Amino acid sequence: MPLDKEIVTSHYKKPGPDSETRLSLLIYYRDGVEVVPLHPGQPLVVGRGDPSDVVINEQTLSRQHARFGLVDDQVWVEDLSTTNGTSVNGKLVTRCTVTQGDQIGLGAVSVCVHQLSPTERKQRILTNHDRFLADLEDEIARARTYGRSVGLVAVRSDRRSPGQLGRWCPRVQELLRQFDRIGLYSADEVEIAMPEASHEELAALAHQVVQGAQPHEPVLLCGVGLFPDSAASADELIEVTRRAGLQATPESPIVSATSSHTTFEPSADLPASSRAEGPIVQSPQMASLYETVDRLANARIPVLIYGETGTGKEVIARELHARGPLRDRPMKCINCGAIPSQLIESALFGHERGAFTGAHQRSKGLFEEAEGGTVLLDEIGELSPAAQTALLRVLETKRISRVGSSRELVVDVRILAATNRDLEQMCEAQTFRWDLLYRLNTMMLRIPPLRERQDEIAPLVFHFIQQANQDNRCRVHGVSPDALNLLCRYPWPGNVRELRNVIERAVVIVEHGVIDVRALSERVRDAGAEGRSRPATTRPTAEARRLDRPSGKRAGSITEVFEVPEEVWQSSGPVGAGAADKAPAPTSPAPPGSMDLKAEMERHEQALLLCALGRTGWNQAEAARLLHMPVRTLFYKIKHYGLRQEAGQASSSDPQLDEVGALAFKQLMQKHESRLIVTALECCGGDRAQAADWLQISARTLANKMRSYDL
Repeated sequence: MPLDKEIVTSHYKKPGPDSETRLSLLIYYRDGVEVVPLHPGQPLVVGRGDPSDVVINEQTLSRQHARFGLVDDQVWVEDLSTTNGTSVNGKLVTRCTVTQGDQIGLGAVSVCVHQLSPTERKQRILTNHDRFLADLEDEIARARTYGRSVGLVAVRSDRRSPGQLGRWCPRVQELLRQFDRIGLYSADEVEIAMPEASHEELAALAHQVVQGAQPHEPVLLCGVGLFPDSAASADELIEVTRRAGLQATPESPIVSATSSHTTFEPSADLPASSRAEGPIVQSPQMASLYETVDRLANARIPVLIYGETGTGKEVIARELHARGPLRDRPMKCINCGAIPSQLIESALFGHERGAFTGAHQRSKGLFEEAEGGTVLLDEIGELSPAAQTALLRVLETKRISRVGSSRELVVDVRILAATNRDLEQMCEAQTFRWDLLYRLNTMMLRIPPLRERQDEIAPLVFHFIQQANQDNRCRVHGVSPDALNLLCRYPWPGNVRELRNVIERAVVIVEHGVIDVRALSERVRDAGAEGRSRPATTRPTAEARRLDRPSGKRAGSITEVFEVPEEVWQSSGPVGAGAADKAPAPTSPAPPGSMDLKAEMERHEQALLLCALGRTGWNQAEAARLLHMPVRTLFYKIKHYGLRQEAGQASSSDPQLDEVGALAFKQLMQKHESRLIVTALECCGGDRAQAADWLQISARTLANKMRSYDL
């Protein structure tokens, strides 16, 4: 019975006195959890392949690894003469009886006995990390649209008292709300997404997790983060929440990453390698960027830093501060998108006692706290109109006024701003001030996305391996050629942050000290398998060397790896891996009869808009109501497409236009897109790769859309 990547585990609760119970095995492995009921007189074999009764795709298992049985309400386990052995509570066994609470190890697979009741409520899904990340991205997109929050809790067992998930995960699952999501990060860590959670709800859950531990459970530690306060994306939220969790100790078991603004402390914030030698720079684009950073570091002019999410805008800002004369002065960073619009002016400029409800005492703002230093306004495009006006005045006069006060204070700070949005387009849409943009845009630094600087992927991989080893107390010493090949093929939409997260998780879950293909995320594996996103790296970098493993190795070992150079372990400098050879990515014409999915969706969107506008006589308020969308959104779309009243109502035989008014605009668009995807799959005989080509999208995008539409 081969396992899917998404495995259903039981949602546990104590059975009532009259309810029938049964014993089951909970099998925890890299990609999820398998629940296997035990029946008297029916032994079952767990292994890596047929003819095992339960097949787990795990290289540390033998083909037939262990046999389990149930006799007189007692469970026994028998090792089947395996290479890696079977252990119970850390001791190798040949055959013995096990009970609830015992830790059973089959290679890298953990097994525990659990009493399962048929009267339990609906089973909860413990997804693998890739599916959890996709769900978290969806939740954050929804939260961003409706101005809501998403909480994340990372729960792990303390390394000084390690314990298998089966000993504590069921209790943690019991604490969750019905719509919370839980994912398997590693063998001793889970991640929990809590949509629309508050700081108090996150803290309450973390408190229940760490304080409600049972005697047989290990010490549990929690990291807590909240979107948008802690992070602006799913990758960033996972990163900061896990980092908070790694700082937790049994004495302080809950660490929060929910601060919306921070102070730059080089000794604490930057890794030793970056502090000592500076960032890794291999590509010509980044070399040129850092030359400009050096020239601007001594200036006091405002700098606008533009780049996609995850490219390292804050890193560039910190370098501007650290390389200039203000390096010994404070640097304050604030995420403008994480502060409610009614509080942003208070956060920036401070407030007087009684200025608003909850202002119980005078408080300094960010500009006062950064006096003589630097202020970084991250996500500057999220500032409210009132805050934009106030910021423009600060730039012009070097003076601020606390909320609730008419007294002006002189401030001496350098202002840096960062954004991933097109501010000029926002100005044209009248959501950002032209005069503020001119003031901020004295000098713009554009950070190229990682896909445009492939030379740096391999060096960054080795650098992040080193960092992950230090943070997680691991000793991963290299990466297999196939894995490095896939890493270089992947387009990295989340940029450097996504690469760091992928490498850190690979370091945590890898079993042989070498990152292989199976340790990479499903997204990286799928994109690399298509071979269409990135040119391959075919030989090791300058400092990486080839290592031939001796024969007679255990199952699942790697025959050749790209190793982290030995000098990495003896110095604090960055990994200086050279650039990999590159070949131009092959380009293939669109297949015959294909369609451009994006273009078709834009055509359909215009048809829906024209239909609604035509029905309402071009009354935009009525048309927006018909489409179930804000008037401002409709206005932007009309302007974006250049729609004119003389175009009239869309004339189309598309029956979906008849549904305008009956369904919301978003539903109509999703319905049309799902139909196009189904059509493409039917035309290609169900072949996803061909269907992706037919639609002129990537296989990963197609897979994500099929998942969202449950196709």
